[in-house]
Amino acid sequence: AISWTATPSTTTLRLEAVRDINVNAAITATNGNVVLCCGRDANVAAAITTTNGSILVSAGRNVTIQAVAAVTVTDGNLALCAGHDLILNGAVVLTRGSTIPAQSLGLGAGMTLIAGFDGTGPGVGGGTVVFGASVPPVVVTGPNALVAIRYNPASYAMPTDFSARFTLSGGSIVDARMLVFPKAEKLADGTTGVILGGFNTTSISGAPVDVVLVAGPDARADFDSTAAGTNIGVTFSGYTLAGAGVAKYALASACCTAGSRTTGTIATPTPTPTPTPTPTPTPTPTPTPTPTPTPTPTPTPTPTPTPTPTPAPTPTPTPPAPPIPISPISTTPVPAIVVGPPIPGPQLVVYNGGVRMPPPPLPPVPVVEAPIVIPPVPLPPPPVLRPKPSRH
Repeated sequence: AISWTATPSTTTLRLEAVRDINVNAAITATNGNVVLCCGRDANVAAAITTTNGSILVSAGRNVTIQAVAAVTVTDGNLALCAGHDLILNGAVVLTRGSTIPAQSLGLGAGMTLIAGFDGTGPGVGGGTVVFGASVPPVVVTGPNALVAIRYNPASYAMPTDFSARFTLSGGSIVDARMLVFPKAEKLADGTTGVILGGFNTTSISGAPVDVVLVAGPDARADFDSTAAGTNIGVTFSGYTLAGAGVAKYALASACCTAGSRTTGTIATPTPTPTPTPTPTPTPTPTPTPTPTPTPTPTPTPTPTPTPTPTPAPTPTPTPPAPPIPISPISTTPVPAIVVGPPIPGPQLVVYNGGVRMPPPPLPPVPVVEAPIVIPPVPLPPPPVLRPKPSRH
């Protein structure tokens, strides 16, 4: 057994375990506190008693007060907190709660019973407060002795009435509230942060009514891991409840650690499907060109026989021009006319009282291979000269 009296200041016995704490011997403290915190189960199988001090027992799974045990607090506070089930089989008595800081452990004045703070609710699978069949009523005497019960309900439509489980006096009352568990959902992205919204429900529990979740300026929520999955634990803080029915509900909070708990889902993101490539259209086959017909060869024309050249006709000789008769010059002297020697030049012929000049000599006609027809050149008529008037 463990027993002590602290003076002048209040002292605290604190036991912590990663897994279980088992109390098999009595613990008694005067002006002292007792704190038991473990990660799995806390089993109290012997009496724990404090005077002018408080008791806190918290376990990540179950807290069990065995029938052979008894928990008694005088002028102090009591908190029994279970992540899953809080099982009361032994006697529990509290007389006057305390607000003295050194003797209160920072707990609410009176008695606090919590079941289901691990966040796996709602529903019977998330744990609750269990009173043994033969356990005597819990005795609570005021003042400063509020009985605060925070439990995981089987159904939000049917709150549990715990009044028959308590004997209350000195102004003590029971304040029972159903735990609500904020919904946490996100796609796996390698981080733990998540924004809470709404509440988890089951087909049996239904949904809480007239209550909403409010995120404060420092609100934060984080999954316990980053891997995709369901029912992953979430620790959160900075959130509160509001609404007309807020007095019936509470968030699930642990007693030995800060923050509240819930569970949520990290979904595997759906991979973006690879778009089906647009099929390359089959090219329209190039039509086979109609072969150009081989042109019928143009027959080689029969060569035109070279005509036998017509022999050039023997040119007809141009007859010589007839001699122009020349009148004999009279040798008879003419008076007053001087007869001189003849002057070479064209011979003039007096014709019908005029003078005719002899025709000009014609050039010989050239001989060519091809016959050339030369029209006869008309001879100009001989000029007619009028006789000059006699000078005499």
